[in-house]
Amino acid sequence: MCIRDRTWSALPNFAALTPVSSGVVSTFDISPRSQNDNFGFRFTGYINVPASGVYTFYSSSDDGSKVYIGTTLVVNNDGLHANLEASGQIGLLAGKHAITVDFFEQAGAEVLSVSYLGPTLAKQIIPASALFVAPQTLTRNPVADAYVRGGNNANTNYGSSNKLYTKKGTNSNSYESYLRFDISAIPGNVSSAKLRLYSKISSTGVASIPVEVLNVSSNTWQESTINYTNKPSPSGVALATVSITGTTSRYYDWDITQQVNALRNAGITSISLLVRNTVTSSGSSRIQINSKEAGSNKPILSIVSTSLRISDEESSEQIAVPLSGIPDFTVYPQPAHDYISLVVPEEYQSSILRIYDLNGKWVRSIQLEGSTEQQISIGDLEKGIYLFSIDNGSSILRKKVIIQ
Repeated sequence: MCIRDRTWSALPNFAALTPVSSGVVSTFDISPRSQNDNFGFRFTGYINVPASGVYTFYSSSDDGSKVYIGTTLVVNNDGLHANLEASGQIGLLAGKHAITVDFFEQAGAEVLSVSYLGPTLAKQIIPASALFVAPQTLTRNPVADAYVRGGNNANTNYGSSNKLYTKKGTNSNSYESYLRFDISAIPGNVSSAKLRLYSKISSTGVASIPVEVLNVSSNTWQESTINYTNKPSPSGVALATVSITGTTSRYYDWDITQQVNALRNAGITSISLLVRNTVTSSGSSRIQINSKEAGSNKPILSIVSTSLRISDEESSEQIAVPLSGIPDFTVYPQPAHDYISLVVPEEYQSSILRIYDLNGKWVRSIQLEGSTEQQISIGDLEKGIYLFSIDNGSSILRKKVIIQ
């Protein structure tokens, strides 16, 4: 976030201030500022460190800056000064950690650079590849949408309508709807993508109508020219199917996460979708949907963007540990079969053990029994590699375990 038009001689409490703007940047970049004096930035996100050990963080700034890992102040470079470098050290486990960088500029030059040095890293500016954003929800309206109608209306364009319609029928009773969304410039990984349409059944007499969403490989169709005759064909099977019920409009959601990720991985920046009914409905019963031309409740592509794998119980964020030493725990035998033994530091002997598979999915939680060496039954777990995570409330230890 960015704050401006404030005269500070030291960093303020940014949490108590209202930003003039906010967004996502790939590094600790102050170029999005709108002025060169009397402004401040707070950057929040996650940093991934490749190996456990002691890390040195540096901030070079004019004027003041601070670097936090989790809630621990690691670098204090606050105050009014010319470009000055300060540093601090912290012990970290390999993995992702919350990082916050605060910066302010009063007058003169404006400089901010954040670097680190670690067990396997030479001193360097923290690259964008090591930084991640926290989970965030992005909403996008379509850049184009229209419905098409068969029969005598096959050559008519309805791109300017504030409604979309779907109906499986014959000739003029056949309606389909098309939408296109921009999926470029989405930070991090997409953990969820849902098409949300404000929909209802247009007339009584039908309790429920299933509606499917399919991918359309062509993104060249135009809202102002598409019709039933020139409509693009769908590709593949339905991405999702949802039943619309009742004559009162509300939002319905179709999960299209897999398709959004497939397109992004292929470098494609738009997604076109076909919405259509799966069963024939008689009479005047059709699905009515608000289009992007509607005054409110427009179509939405709701995207949850995250660079952290979120399990059923907790975030995969790891916690900083003190410089006095990085604790560890022992697991044997490796590979394990029906039982596995844990030898944990004393401060972890009554902690919670959480087991995850390699996809980050939570498998089980076990309350440890209050001794430094404990035996755990694992006979019901499938063969594979698991992550054992032990949380004592202030820090988390992790280790990969092979089960055969």
